[in-house]
Amino acid sequence: IHERLTDEYGFTGSYDSVQKFVQKIRRDIQTKGTQELVWEPGCAQVDFGEADFYLGGVRTRLYYLVVTFPFSNVGLPQIFPGENAECVCSGLIAIFEYVGGVPPRLVFDNATGVGRKICGEIRTSELFSAFAAHYGFDYSFCNPDSGNEKGNVENKVGYSRRNAFVPVPTITSFEEYNEGHLKQWCEDDAKRLHYIHQVPIQELWEEEQRELLTLPSHPFTVFRYTSVRSEEH
Repeated sequence: IHERLTDEYGFTGSYDSVQKFVQKIRRDIQTKGTQELVWEPGCAQVDFGEADFYLGGVRTRLYYLVVTFPFSNVGLPQIFPGENAECVCSGLIAIFEYVGGVPPRLVFDNATGVGRKICGEIRTSELFSAFAAHYGFDYSFCNPDSGNEKGNVENKVGYSRRNAFVPVPTITSFEEYNEGHLKQWCEDDAKRLHYIHQVPIQELWEEEQRELLTLPSHPFTVFRYTSVRSEEH
């Protein structure tokens, strides 16, 4: 570096001065780190995970939608056969009704089935746009390769797989499993201490619930029209 500064820029300083400057830059780089994002009460993160289940006696890989509230660390999974917009909206409706309100803001990964980035612009499905307008929440999508923006839900996806879905569960009805087993698991899990605040998660959740938006008088009906061509006989 000293040679290039001297040859290319006519630098007249000493080698020692350059060496000390480079050492200072290296120390500054080593002391830099990441800081955990601060989430306001009521805001939620959404992502999908995959796990094995016995469905009709056959071991099958299924998807589960996870909604977490980083402020309290409450996490709520729901099992589905896919991860399209219909599954996302159905899962969110069940979770909204279970918690008794709507998060004022939801943060999604780009691969949750509700939006895709095309030419630098996020485009949501028509179904999800109508769903968000019905419930009145704001939403955003994570930047590419920025897992720290939804680290809470990514951790909860793995936590759910290791704790709620072991050993491999048997499912006879998606609705019964989601409404019964998973909601009970969430209630039991909320009794443990928060990993930072060292108070029961349920206490923080009760504070967080006060920030939720009011549910609309009528739930959103999840459906999509599809045009098909009938065969002539």
